[in-house]
Amino acid sequence: MKIQEIKTQIYRLKFKFNKQVLTGNNIFIATVVFFAVIWVWGNISVMEKNYSLQKKLELKKREQLIGEIEYETLKYEQKYLKSTEYQELAARSKLGLADKGEKVLILDKYPEETKKENKVEKQSNFKQWVNFLFGGNAYKSSTKQ
Repeated sequence: MKIQEIKTQIYRLKFKFNKQVLTGNNIFIATVVFFAVIWVWGNISVMEKNYSLQKKLELKKREQLIGEIEYETLKYEQKYLKSTEYQELAARSKLGLADKGEKVLILDKYPEETKKENKVEKQSNFKQWVNFLFGGNAYKSSTKQ
């Protein structure tokens, strides 16, 4: 008898589902919602594609602008290299030439290397902590003054 009751309950649920859920209005609303979701999804994908194309276009415009600036810079540099002012400066620096009344002074190539460096004694980490905790550094700086 239980099987018969279960079958009748299933039949009643089917009947309620068909009469209450699968109505014309509900089917229409579900169809409209389905097509709205598809339309929104399509628009989002088109917007994403447009955004990526816009980024590529802006990148190309920047590269073009950089290329134009580099071209103009090279034109100005070429004009400068052809000028008599640059040729005079290049002749002075490379050939060691001087104008009337000038004297040539030859310096070391790397004067920074010839300077005496202040040699700082490297202390172990332990000694640094001891100096810090017990004021050894303060004592050293006060005796130097």
